[in-house]
Amino acid sequence: MISAAFPYQKKRQLIFGREMAYVEVGKGDKILTKLRRGERIGRYETTRIRKDRQKLEISLTISPVRDSTGRIVGAAKIAHGISARRRVERKLQERETQLSKLVAERELFLESERAARCEAERLSHLLQASLGCYISVTNFRPDIQ
Repeated sequence: MISAAFPYQKKRQLIFGREMAYVEVGKGDKILTKLRRGERIGRYETTRIRKDRQKLEISLTISPVRDSTGRIVGAAKIAHGISARRRVERKLQERETQLSKLVAERELFLESERAARCEAERLSHLLQASLGCYISVTNFRPDIQ
């Protein structure tokens, strides 16, 4: 229980012996229902508000605790802080978005370059054809003066 006090910045006395619903915010009813059936909840990612009002992103593993007769008498929670991992994931997502935009811009640039090259080739052929007609009509020979 001491480890629970650290991420939530609450004293041990504030958590120890409290009902799960006190510590669990949000989907507590669904979790309690699963625990009552004896199911283990693994890697439940959620956001909590610490005592100093900062957000804390955590991954919870919750297991039912049974007495010697097999009856469920409580639950054990293990919380791992994942705020740093989530920050890195968000930065990675931002970078991927930026990269996608750059790739799209590059594709547009390359497509416009291809179109410009095609237009230049078309104009070159048109100019060559026009010059060819001019040379044949005027008998102009640039190599003979």
